[in-house]
Amino acid sequence: MRTFKIFKHPTQGYEAVKVGFSWPAFFFDMIWMLVKKLWIVAGIWFCLYIAFAIIDSVTQGPFGLFVLIVIWLSMWLIPGFKGNEWRESNLSGRGYEHIDTVQAGNPDSAIAQVTKKQEQSSEKGQQAKNAASKAEPKPEPFAGFQDIPDPSRNDQKPKLQLPKGRG
Repeated sequence: MRTFKIFKHPTQGYEAVKVGFSWPAFFFDMIWMLVKKLWIVAGIWFCLYIAFAIIDSVTQGPFGLFVLIVIWLSMWLIPGFKGNEWRESNLSGRGYEHIDTVQAGNPDSAIAQVTKKQEQSSEKGQQAKNAASKAEPKPEPFAGFQDIPDPSRNDQKPKLQLPKGRG
């Protein structure tokens, strides 16, 4: 079982983000970033690849090669370790709200688990609301109109004079 953070958007539905290392981000870094709509991070990553390619073409010698290997390796590892955090931040920025963290086998079952839990809690809330409305007395109608006389009854004298229209 893996841990997922579930995010909900008012119109776009649910998204599940795995907690921990992201293997797809590790293997397919820029493609993964574009698929997950991490536009700014993907742009920065593209610029870093270009910059390191230029440095690679200029650098010579064993020390320069060692530094470039470390840099290229870190360019693979960083998205793996930080990718899901970037995705959580991106979803929050796009209007998604973190609603729950659950244990599940895959993202779809995590979302199903949360929606089922929300349906059950809304049903309980509706039942409690219905029980409370049955127990509470209904409010009296607006008391401000009680002073207006009923024109169909002649025995009543007007208690309240309404202002006459301007004309």
